Amino acid sequence: MIIPRVYLLHAAIVAAWLLLVPPSSYDPTFGKGNRFDTSRPLSEWIKVGEYPSQPECEVQRLEMMNVIALGSPGNDMPQRLSMGQCVEK
Repeated sequence: MIIPRVYLLHAAIVAAWLLLVPPSSYDPTFGKGNRFDTSRPLSEWIKVGEYPSQPECEVQRLEMMNVIALGSPGNDMPQRLSMGQCVEK
């Protein structure tokens, strides 16, 4: 079966990768009360960005992790990004 070129281009445009980070919840028994629950379904994770490819998503995850860590001491986002996942949309 031959797939028309128009459909292939459309598929390439809609393909995307989402950068997701785990949600946090208050837990007084765990350090400062932050806990990142990576066992929760990905549908409950927080969308940080959308990228055209998996490698671009990973590069952005690492860059954001480093930039935020340098600029905002005490921010929990670098830790969340370290547990983040790039997932195909």
